Amino acid sequence: MISRNERSILSGFLEELGLERETQIERVLASAKTRFVNDIVVSLDLSWCEIDHLPPNVDQFKFLERLDLRYNHLRDLPETIGNLKLLRRLDLRGNCLTSLPSSFQALRELEKLDIRENRFAAFPECTCLMFKLDELKLSYNQFTIPSCMKELKRLRSLLLKRMGFTKLPGTIVSLQRLRELDLSNNHIDSLPSAFEDLNHLRIINLQKNRFIKVPPVLGKINSLRRLDFRGNSIEAIDESIYNLDKLERIDFVSNNITEIPPGISAMKNLHRLGLYDNKISILPREICDLRKLEKIELQFNQIVSIPPSIDKLEALEELVLNSNSLDELPRSIGGLNSLKLLYLHDNNLTCIPDTFKNLTKVRDLWLNGNQLDELPRVIGSMTGLERLNLANNRLESLSYSLLDLHNLKFLMVGDNPLERQANDLLEQLSAKGCEVTDDRSRRGNN
Repeated sequence: MISRNERSILSGFLEELGLERETQIERVLASAKTRFVNDIVVSLDLSWCEIDHLPPNVDQFKFLERLDLRYNHLRDLPETIGNLKLLRRLDLRGNCLTSLPSSFQALRELEKLDIRENRFAAFPECTCLMFKLDELKLSYNQFTIPSCMKELKRLRSLLLKRMGFTKLPGTIVSLQRLRELDLSNNHIDSLPSAFEDLNHLRIINLQKNRFIKVPPVLGKINSLRRLDFRGNSIEAIDESIYNLDKLERIDFVSNNITEIPPGISAMKNLHRLGLYDNKISILPREICDLRKLEKIELQFNQIVSIPPSIDKLEALEELVLNSNSLDELPRSIGGLNSLKLLYLHDNNLTCIPDTFKNLTKVRDLWLNGNQLDELPRVIGSMTGLERLNLANNRLESLSYSLLDLHNLKFLMVGDNPLERQANDLLEQLSAKGCEVTDDRSRRGNN
């Protein structure tokens, strides 16, 4: 509980900021990021307060460890901010700052600094003296990275999104403790061989750059857990990355990949594979050797069939195959015992296999936009179903086994030539609390 005296001091400071409305002051005081220890302010949340200045007497909070000033209208900071000697975390994201005060270099305890989305034209070199920094977020500014950054020996996370880079800043390869590096939304098309020195890197985000191939040097960073190449122009998955046996997630979404090479089976620890919006037509059987795979995204490709050994993916929870060219499913799909989400809409399916009855954990099943003319009774055995989309098919009737789906919350059946007899079933489902979407204007008059 904050003392009356400390509350009075803090309230007075907030009024100096222009937060005269009691609701604004109470919001700051009630924020989970505003904390007190023994009646002393150690964390202060002033985010989204529309303030345009920070009073010089901010240094009265000399025990402050965390200061959140996100999304305000600050154009500068007072020199007195350098007196906050215990400050460990400072968030300045989304302001109008063009520089930092010279006293900033005195913040030697600072561990996390966020200056994203400001107006810096040059890198604030005073940060190179903050030797305890382990997280630095610089995204959405336009400046080059100076050589002094190599002094940040403890840096583990560096965010450089949308900085206008055409090549990797050379200093970065000196930051050998880096575990996370975000270079997304730049204009980079290659990585230097020295990149392999970042041998503690776990996460690298290279999405929306100009890569036309996977840089082979990445295959030498065995520590990688996540690799993101979304939105590039890559045409093939380079075999060099098969060495990354610790990789858990890889994203090649929205590229120009035409095939999945068999060698992908070597990536035994993959949990998530993103390949949607490419030009893939064939799924190799080797993809079914990824036994730890939990989610695979293959929508918006040209896939014509699923390997019969699909049931080997025993950990798979989400299978996304909509907007392809499938006209049939293998019976083995019913062996995916962990499956929870199954998206098959916008294909050419005319029927579903009776083994669907084994998919009792599936919550979401999307079959809309196919050519189904019959809904088999086995659908009633999928007892975990909560959302079922059958819209835009050729169904003239529905199975009364739908009444066995006691967890069903949403059923979509619009754009089907359903006969009038289906109305009774739909009304019974509605009476059980299922929200039925049927946009037929002729309902009740067929």
